[in-house]
Amino acid sequence: MTWPTNGVPDDPIPLLDLRYRVRRYYGSRTTPILVICGTGAARSAVYIAVD
Repeated sequence: MTWPTNGVPDDPIPLLDLRYRVRRYYGSRTTPILVICGTGAARSAVYIAVD
């Protein structure tokens, strides 16, 4: 997925696909998922907001 550090992705589909794959992999588990990006804020916060 191409996502510039100080920008937005050109296409939201890869982010939504990643979310779908993570949810499918984790299924009904109740353990938390750690989400972090290079800076620890921007991209990970967007992923968490989408989820």
